[in-house]
Amino acid sequence: MSNITVTLPDGSPRELPEGSSALDLAASISYLDATYDSFVTPYGTCTAANAAADSRCVGRAGLPRLIDASGNRLNNAPKIKGTVSAGYGIDLASGGRVSLFAQELKTPYPISYKRLEKFWNGMR
Repeated sequence: MSNITVTLPDGSPRELPEGSSALDLAASISYLDATYDSFVTPYGTCTAANAAADSRCVGRAGLPRLIDASGNRLNNAPKIKGTVSAGYGIDLASGGRVSLFAQELKTPYPISYKRLEKFWNGMR
């Protein structure tokens, strides 16, 4: 490689030495279609009191409440995500090596307590 210019955090450009093999650049993108084909699971117990609010419990007092998540996307499984990374290594005269590495992951579905709480509250 030759004439590679990188921008430092302060915004100033820095040209890497010609013929440098110490720079590693990588990028990736992935697509995941993660949906349940069939997923029915028990969630609590049906009572006469909750039958009025949950049609799945009508005539099922004492039996488990069933939630059918078939066809839904898996939680925290983003459809698309991407990663970019850069690393730079310098060989030392002592035989060691100093390396710098940075990575950025982008996904439209960050995992958070609020997202999970909203999901579970929506299931009730």
